[in-house]
Amino acid sequence: MRHLDQLHLGLLHADGIGPEVVDAAAWVVEAAVGACTDLDLVWTVLPVGKYALATKFDALPRDTLRALSGLEAWILGPDDAPSPDNGDESTIGRSICRYFDMNTNILPAKAIPLRKAVVPTMDLVVVRENTEGLFVGRNVHALAGESDTADVDAASVREPGRSACERIAHRAFGLAERRRSRVTVVCQATGSAMRTELFKAVCTEVAALYPQVEVDERRMDTMHVDLVQRSENFDVVLTENLSGDVLCDLTVALSGSELTAPSLSCSDDKAMAQARHGCTPDAFGRNRADPTATIASAAMMIRWLGDRRRQACLSAAADVMEGAIEVVSAGTADAGKATTMRVASLIVDEIRAARSTALGTIGGDRRTQLRIERGEEPRPGIVRPSFLR
Repeated sequence: MRHLDQLHLGLLHADGIGPEVVDAAAWVVEAAVGACTDLDLVWTVLPVGKYALATKFDALPRDTLRALSGLEAWILGPDDAPSPDNGDESTIGRSICRYFDMNTNILPAKAIPLRKAVVPTMDLVVVRENTEGLFVGRNVHALAGESDTADVDAASVREPGRSACERIAHRAFGLAERRRSRVTVVCQATGSAMRTELFKAVCTEVAALYPQVEVDERRMDTMHVDLVQRSENFDVVLTENLSGDVLCDLTVALSGSELTAPSLSCSDDKAMAQARHGCTPDAFGRNRADPTATIASAAMMIRWLGDRRRQACLSAAADVMEGAIEVVSAGTADAGKATTMRVASLIVDEIRAARSTALGTIGGDRRTQLRIERGEEPRPGIVRPSFLR
């Protein structure tokens, strides 16, 4: 079988509700890929988080990183375990991003009908630098010779380089071309002139390559008000790591999508789908977690794969997933009150309905074979996600 006839993806369940929402996303991905493609889907389950810490004495085992090196993309559940041997990073996801130089984080924020939104008109995407800047800075306890303040005891020192700025800018402008063709560059207002000028200069250079995209700038200290009062003016928001972390939290809250906001971290050759929300350990095992955010993140991952592989069938699978999520989230069913399994089932039903009405247009009719390889010694076999077992 040719490589392009296969789709090898990873599953990293992580902590808390991770196993439930990740398995739900795997089920939906299987349905969409099976509806739209003839690809042979192969899952590789890899340990991370507290389970890996308890069994392998490492929250992010080296074997897991080696296995991820051979994959294009994977789904990561919410993680709560401390990352190993990384003084700057505090989560498994951030450590993985640094390891594979996945410098772009993409977070859509769109108000959903029937869910409380402070700004019901919000429909934008935050594109954030993901591996450099002060948010993952070099934290030190003393800066001898680096400060003219004698009593400095701690500081963070790290700024985004030109290469990181260029990559994130190209990603944002490319995304804007598919949306409403507008990019807003957001920078820190004061206290970081050199970093801000570099970021703005690089964004200006990249913008010249996308003449059809409108560009404007905002200061971080005024962006908060603008998002509340004039959210319809924003399409793609391009910003640095630390500012992006604040804006992601803000836009998610304003759009009422705290539990449904998807997120994708990516480079040119790797992508990781991970929902924005936390691991909610109190809800573990109760089948009450809303999997919408993880499923929507997986849809972004499938679209990224379609673009990278230049396979229209995968882009069609992402379209079907996003359409099904929108129907279910819009309140045509009991998505807001349903169990984890029920939400996933509703989305799968919508995908199958879309397939039955468009069969022959969006792809083949052969069911995708799902194979899961577990642990360090894979044992391939036809295995269903846990919801169907």
